[in-house]
Amino acid sequence: MLLRDICTHFPIRCTEVIFGVDNETILEIHAEYDPSKKSKPKNPAELEDWLGDLNPQSKVVTTDAYVVPLLKKCCNWRQISV
Repeated sequence: MLLRDICTHFPIRCTEVIFGVDNETILEIHAEYDPSKKSKPKNPAELEDWLGDLNPQSKVVTTDAYVVPLLKKCCNWRQISV
């Protein structure tokens, strides 16, 4: 499990990160339980117009983009033309 997964699924807060001598390698991560972050959605079913809350710019389709041919082999996409 990645650290970002732990932080998003559990109410913890990072208090300290200890690096190695190269200042890049993480040796330890200290965290503590943060009960103030523990919350549940109030009532998601009560939203009548949830589509109105979506950002209209959140999906931008780019038709003239290029990718490397290797992407076709490494990703399990249904439609990709290279």
